[in-house]
Amino acid sequence: MLNLFKLFNAFERHVSPVEIQKDVCTRLKSTASTCTLCMDNCPSNSISITATEIQKTNCMECGICGIVCPTNAFSWKHPSFKRMLEQAELQFVDEGRVYIYCSNQLFSEPVTGVKVPCLAAIPWEVWMSMLVSYPSLSIYLPEGSCQTCEVTTGEQIWSEQLGRAEALCQKKVTRSLSIEKTNRDNSYDSSRRQFLQLAFHELRESGKEVIKEYLGETPNQRLAEIPEISEEIRKKKAEFVEKILKESRYSYVERRKILMHQLKQDQELMQRTIVKLPVINDSCDRCGACAILCPTQALRMVESENGVGREIRLQPVTCVECGLCEEVCWEKNISLKEHPADVLFQSETSLAYINC
Repeated sequence: MLNLFKLFNAFERHVSPVEIQKDVCTRLKSTASTCTLCMDNCPSNSISITATEIQKTNCMECGICGIVCPTNAFSWKHPSFKRMLEQAELQFVDEGRVYIYCSNQLFSEPVTGVKVPCLAAIPWEVWMSMLVSYPSLSIYLPEGSCQTCEVTTGEQIWSEQLGRAEALCQKKVTRSLSIEKTNRDNSYDSSRRQFLQLAFHELRESGKEVIKEYLGETPNQRLAEIPEISEEIRKKKAEFVEKILKESRYSYVERRKILMHQLKQDQELMQRTIVKLPVINDSCDRCGACAILCPTQALRMVESENGVGREIRLQPVTCVECGLCEEVCWEKNISLKEHPADVLFQSETSLAYINC
């Protein structure tokens, strides 16, 4: 029987644009973690982390925590990174240019463009994608906007994220003090269409999260509702549920997909992009602490192929450079080293075989 109270409470919890996934927070994974990026960069000092919880009070909903957190324990959902790119594509098709602007600004007339809570809510991967795709990309930023904004850490964050993208793409984003009028009288229709598409997207995304929560939080709970047919079917279901949950819950997966897509399209961009991945020393005793505590499961401990002993394996595409593996290694036998971005396209491999 449908429990309306449970369903209503689920919708209520998913109204907030900022979602917290504490199971990937490095501070909660291990006391060895020294990461304080979310707290250091929160403009309202709204975030605190205890031994077991992440607490958020008086949130300004600027989205900065989701950008600076390497594992995206904080994730920004409205709009999502994918939605930002969809809005940019829509405006480019309609008007031949793309404006990015902050919702904290006051406008004397309607503005058509990609609206974000703060420019700092855009990660460098999304900036890079828009720089590559839209030569007419422009930031609508009236003079003094950031200096008078209550999001005091915003300008530094978005300048760093955009600067990284500009350096990789070898292109610059135009800063505009005003919005250029389009020659076509379609601004109203374009704005209305963007609004309707955004509303539909948010309903669809929130709806998926709500239904997941309503059906149960754990994969086992969800699997229990599917009739058992055979052991093989059960295993396939488990793999499918795990894949869906991982891809939908963590925004670092979305950011990595955006990066990988652009790298595939542009070999020169691939050559300029550098990533950091863990490298292990020969003196490592394979205790497995790094693999057990890895928040994104980029590292895992497996039996050696020859059946003798164990080895630590790495899935490069899943590593987000959080550095927790370095911090938890008692003997300091693991460290992050720079690699060309094409290593992200390698399959899972032993750390010992990664060139450093």
